[in-house]
Amino acid sequence: MFSLVVVIDKDNFLAKDILKKLFKCAKPSIWSYEKLLNRKNDVSKKVFYLTPAGDKVLISKVKKLTDEKGLRIINSLDLQLFDKPQFDEIFARNNVNYPNSILTRSSAEVVDFVDKHKIAIIKARNDCGGSGHFIINDRYAYSGSKKYFLNFLGSDFTDKREIFRENLFVSPPFYIQKFLVPDDRSVWRAYVVNYEVKFFSIRKRDFYENLGDYIINVAKGAKYYFSDGNYEVKRLCDKFAKSINLEVGAIDFIFHKGVSYFLEVNCEGIWILICRKFYESHDYDPKKHNLDKLIAEYIKNVL
Repeated sequence: MFSLVVVIDKDNFLAKDILKKLFKCAKPSIWSYEKLLNRKNDVSKKVFYLTPAGDKVLISKVKKLTDEKGLRIINSLDLQLFDKPQFDEIFARNNVNYPNSILTRSSAEVVDFVDKHKIAIIKARNDCGGSGHFIINDRYAYSGSKKYFLNFLGSDFTDKREIFRENLFVSPPFYIQKFLVPDDRSVWRAYVVNYEVKFFSIRKRDFYENLGDYIINVAKGAKYYFSDGNYEVKRLCDKFAKSINLEVGAIDFIFHKGVSYFLEVNCEGIWILICRKFYESHDYDPKKHNLDKLIAEYIKNVL
């Protein structure tokens, strides 16, 4: 008989609140990462549900323990550690449409890419929620109503995003994605549990006045709505989720001129937790959209 353990970093004060519905449904034990690492001989017959840990040293220790002890983790740790550029490679291997993108250490390549596509998005490789995302046009970066002059830092800095007055400073490596205007100005999300889509949400804003408003995220003013989606898109998402062994996660995509394009995969675990703000949507239906109940039911079957 296996038992469920949710692992929470001691400095992650939001995780318990975000996962409160999961705790209510699944009634897991709660460990810190320190406890997990200190009780390495007490990990058998347990299934672990990891939550974000921003410390890369800590993450490497968990990876080592997983390799040594063969921990049973919801979403393999290897999958959790993929970043956005790696998922682009997976999209390509699976013949899935996605916006043209590059990962480079050269600011000149970034300038050439933006010149070619006119408008692009620079993204943080691991962040979610629109954090670290800016729309670029010429040498300016936009986020919401804000406009910044884009400055490239040298290789002495890594994965740095910093705003000072009207300037945005970014450091290599630079992950840049072609900007595609989404049909109906909407971003779709497919919620995956047990390798298949359970329901879809749509994110929209009430207004679009600036380029930065096309970072369509709840933290930046967007709202959640729900949709039944369509058979073809569900089939495509299900096939993709099974191909990468995505147990619990979300796939963000848009329609551009009627064609679906995958944007990113949000794999619940050591880097991110899926946004639960959709529970506040006016058309939320607990019988159809209770993600945490669906996760808990799946985990019970795993146990």
